[in-house]
Amino acid sequence: MGNILYLWTQSVNNGIMKYIHYSFLVVLALFCSCKKHSDISVIDVVGNLNNVKNVNLSDIATSIRYIPLETNNECIVGRIIKILYINELLLLLDENNTVFIFDNDGNLVTKISRGGNGPEEFTFATGFMDPMTGNSFYINTLDEIIEYDFKGNFIRRFNIPKTPGATARLIRVIEKNLFVTSLNDKEKCLYGISVFDDRGTIHYDYKYDYKENPIYTSPNGSYTVSFPAPSIYQCSDNSIKFCFPYDSEIQRYSYHENIVDTVYHISFGKYGQTPESSFTDPNARIISLPVIMESKNYLFMRLGLRAFSPFKSSAFALGIHYKNSGEMVIINDDALNIDQGTINDSGVEDDLKYGPRFWPMLLTVDGLAISFIDAPKFIASASDSNNPEVRAILNSIDENSNPIIAIVKLK
Repeated sequence: MGNILYLWTQSVNNGIMKYIHYSFLVVLALFCSCKKHSDISVIDVVGNLNNVKNVNLSDIATSIRYIPLETNNECIVGRIIKILYINELLLLLDENNTVFIFDNDGNLVTKISRGGNGPEEFTFATGFMDPMTGNSFYINTLDEIIEYDFKGNFIRRFNIPKTPGATARLIRVIEKNLFVTSLNDKEKCLYGISVFDDRGTIHYDYKYDYKENPIYTSPNGSYTVSFPAPSIYQCSDNSIKFCFPYDSEIQRYSYHENIVDTVYHISFGKYGQTPESSFTDPNARIISLPVIMESKNYLFMRLGLRAFSPFKSSAFALGIHYKNSGEMVIINDDALNIDQGTINDSGVEDDLKYGPRFWPMLLTVDGLAISFIDAPKFIASASDSNNPEVRAILNSIDENSNPIIAIVKLK
């Protein structure tokens, strides 16, 4: 090809050399755009519905550590909503708007309860974030973000800027004092993400304009659904990835380059979820958009398989996409337990210490996956373990004890 191009260029006169140069740039641009497209990884869900396997913890991790949390009359943790892990401190936000801070051995450091209507309080927490300061945390509501130190002292609060007519649904920290939130404006049919700082300055808006009416009413009028806000996924490298509802593309926002590109295509075949199918029979032949958490080498997915579920007890399934090989596996767990969106004592089997099954709730930048197991489920699941660490925990807890934290080092 190079020789042909050389002979051709020699046959033209000097007056059109600038066009050759231009053509070369066009070819180069096409080559680059093709290369970018080839970098999009495919998550083949529909092609792996029968790829159900037993997955051991040792397949994806090198170690697991169980930490029983201190339990006393002043330290009773409610249902855990969010977990943070900052400077070897465990921060838990529970359903009662209380933050518990434990050290790396499970000893209570402090309990912070700032729920209320006061100037340094909040009414209802919708999020719990690491500000990347090393000594504080954020609570966010639908309208604002509040920062406290590890002793519960109020530091500051600031509003979440709103695109007119839009509502903030989910917020992540990009870097210090910089945030991304998902947006939806049902009236204008606009959905997207917005990047803003702690002064309320909006740095970037990315909007998806649905061509069709986003409001769907069932034929008999029994229900009405609308397009929800895009999901922003948790990634261990703090990158921002998101997916719009009823779409099969996972996109990435790069702040410093200020660009959005597609990084994954999810293959649902002809069974992808649509507005018409959102609230139909759970036995319908439809696959729901997965909830995804991404580590360096794995994508952890919660799938709504409905009629395609291999388990009689649940329409949901857990799956792992292996980024290096491209394989996707549905985990053989017919006792999948999802309690108000929280996965507890389900997931991969612990063949390292023979404790309960594990599924991450938090991924950290240094390759840790963290979750919790309620004490009654830990007792029931780990009763046959002969591991000394697990036996010691079983001897120290009862069914009224606080949850046990599991910290896994991923491969």
